[in-house]
Amino acid sequence: MKKIYFDEVLWSVKDTAVIDGSIPLPSGADGSSVILDVCSAVRIDSAVSGKDEVKITGTARFTVLYSSEGMVPDSFDAECSFEHVSRIEGADPDMCIEALAQAVNVSCKNEGAFLRLGADIMVTYVGCKRKERQILCVHDDDDMQYDISSAPLYECSVKCVKNYLDTQFIVPQTMPEPEKLLYSYGYAMPENVVCESGRAAVEGELKLFVAYRSSDKNAPLQFISESVSFGEVISDESINEDSILSVNAAVERLSVRGEGDTVYVSAAISLCCLISNECKCEYISDMFSLTEHTVLKKDDICSCRISRCEPVKKVLRSDVMIPETCPEAARVLSVRTYAEIAGVVKQNDRLAVDGILYRKLCYTAAEGGIRSVLVKEPFDEEIPFLTDGDPIVDVHAEYTLASGSGRDIVLKTCLEFGISTKECLDFSAVTECEKNGKREPRNGIRVYYADGCETIFDIARKNCAKKSSVICLDNELDPPARGDRVLIM
Repeated sequence: MKKIYFDEVLWSVKDTAVIDGSIPLPSGADGSSVILDVCSAVRIDSAVSGKDEVKITGTARFTVLYSSEGMVPDSFDAECSFEHVSRIEGADPDMCIEALAQAVNVSCKNEGAFLRLGADIMVTYVGCKRKERQILCVHDDDDMQYDISSAPLYECSVKCVKNYLDTQFIVPQTMPEPEKLLYSYGYAMPENVVCESGRAAVEGELKLFVAYRSSDKNAPLQFISESVSFGEVISDESINEDSILSVNAAVERLSVRGEGDTVYVSAAISLCCLISNECKCEYISDMFSLTEHTVLKKDDICSCRISRCEPVKKVLRSDVMIPETCPEAARVLSVRTYAEIAGVVKQNDRLAVDGILYRKLCYTAAEGGIRSVLVKEPFDEEIPFLTDGDPIVDVHAEYTLASGSGRDIVLKTCLEFGISTKECLDFSAVTECEKNGKREPRNGIRVYYADGCETIFDIARKNCAKKSSVICLDNELDPPARGDRVLIM
């Protein structure tokens, strides 16, 4: 017997935690204030795996953008802790697991001196568990005949690191100078991974969105977007040049401050890495005895390979309608889009992806003041997919541009799809062989005509002959083609 080791993997398994509560409004905000938008960042403080469940604790920080009388926009921060238990099939107390989180579908309602705040926290889990199997190995015995195969096994580990980013950018001269930075949000997208002995370099982009109060009293609320690069070195002794490193990323803290037309950005990006190394496993896929009947017991071995594909961008154009319950728009100031995937269907070399776009439109109303409205619309898109395995897709809205006024608004949104592939490589290995009575030997030389389905080993077992004594006369194919002559000695 010999032992083999491989890892059972959870990759991008998602669950939703719910936050619902009230927070007091700060001084300067009251029941007449208009809540324009809420952005958030979520930090996972701990993830503990149990039997088919994972318990997490975390902290969510919200920034509320509001407009008081006189169209003066402002913002304030709120923070809350949360706990959640996710039912995850396959989770185990011995599993190494990490979690990332993002707040989606954030809602708020003004209730006098308090603000009713709710959010869905989308939690993404990555984990692996080392498994051990005992399988039969080849013995030096002329009586036993073996069919030896090989298959890849993947040994995996999970590592979560923090990337701390400090950078700056300049507000374009075509825009009013900032008077006060109000809020910021963004998402991180890993784009390139280079592995070498003992470490890997991860590079990506932080897509950043900032709202600020400007010095222009006729246009007090301004929005700007910027892309900044980030990079991190992952150190781990299991990494080598042939390692496969799959990375998920989430922004867990993001803050901005300004000096004149310079915006200083400070962010903490959590990078959750699955490190996979391939090793070859030789195993007995079949065996028999020349002198005795045998009963075999086999065990199914499943090893998974996770690969990260290049991100794909798609531009969607659509028309949305401001509801009759809201005032008409004079000018759209910004549109924040969150995309939620409902289904992914693999179709030959493409993926059909459908879901829902949540649009938060912030605009100046025709009757005066600044307003906002949430609009939902479905989307479906096809993206290329040229690899094997099962696709795992997530999506972010890189930007949304708006035009039009009144109730009819035309939007152009760039969606960025992150794609992973999970490929399960299964094989069946012999773990036990029980001998069960004598076999009648078949002597002499015979010619056998192949049926096109049997391998050389299948023919040897059927005729109780050594594999080395089975010779295909017409070609060297294995399995031989239908009708080929096989000499059995």
